[in-house]
Amino acid sequence: MGAIIDKLAEFAFPITIVFVVGAGFVGSLISGRARDRCLKGFHGFFVTLETSRGKKVWGRLHVSPTGLELSYLDDYYDGDHIETSFILYKEEFPGKLFLLSRNYDDLSEQEQKKRLAILDKSYKPSFFRRTRRRLTNTVSTVKDSLTKALNMLLGQAKKRGGMAGAVLSTQEKEASVLGHMVVGYVGTSYEPLLERRVGSKIVVEITRGDETTEHVGVLKEYSSDFLEIMDIVFTDRDVVRVEQGKTVERQRGVICSLDAGTLKVRNEGTAPFTVDKIVASDEIPAGVELGPGEEHQWALSSADQPVEVDYVSERHADIVVPRAHAIVRHQSERVESLQLGKLLNR
Repeated sequence: MGAIIDKLAEFAFPITIVFVVGAGFVGSLISGRARDRCLKGFHGFFVTLETSRGKKVWGRLHVSPTGLELSYLDDYYDGDHIETSFILYKEEFPGKLFLLSRNYDDLSEQEQKKRLAILDKSYKPSFFRRTRRRLTNTVSTVKDSLTKALNMLLGQAKKRGGMAGAVLSTQEKEASVLGHMVVGYVGTSYEPLLERRVGSKIVVEITRGDETTEHVGVLKEYSSDFLEIMDIVFTDRDVVRVEQGKTVERQRGVICSLDAGTLKVRNEGTAPFTVDKIVASDEIPAGVELGPGEEHQWALSSADQPVEVDYVSERHADIVVPRAHAIVRHQSERVESLQLGKLLNR
């Protein structure tokens, strides 16, 4: 081992140059192309983004290597300016991104066809797709092994001290930079437990604060940062704030209006929802379910204060959720790949 380290020290300078140039070249080559493969599956679709604080934003998703952008269908007036999109940078993902959902009710006919085409390729993969996935997993495994071996070698060099240890310590830093870039390009760390369950029904645990909920869905894809799960059912809760003399329209046809102390809520969407409670000067339990085309109104005691309408609905959706607060806990019922198209196209 000592002879190997001394030999490396003789070529310390050229090795350092190779690593620096290699890191710069690889980084510039892949920086404009590398996108997380779970997020990439939602690119171009109309989705809802939920932040860690519960804020919801919806629009057409554009995924880039440095983050994502949701383009609104209509201009949004926020005080003294107009907003037409919402941008979230990659560095903000860990602290701000809680969930991305692609709700069935929000998809156009064209988007539904596009989604089914993606499913067909995912669950009935061609020989080329299967080979590419095996190759990607092999590269990821080999890369991890080489990284461990290199770190061990450099660690031994640092223990010896002297010129070799000092120079090889610099090389270790450059190797880490290059390795990080390659990891980003591959887009995932090979996970045998998850790989075996791609295309099957699983139970995922999603944690927010002190609350953990379980959901059943089909694991379509995973990456080092995200899980992509399809055909999941979850309870969606939202709050609409309405001021006197105003009408507020929310996603999926939820329309609330407030005029002279009378609150009206109507459903112009395609799925039912339940008005859980109304908060004005007092909290008013509601528990009123509104089907498509239905309306209900409440006479409020206070005629000059804004009102908050809390409503819930059950959603069928595909989701992308960070692995930081989501984990595949169980395998669910076994589903044959050829049956998944019928299962997911309900």
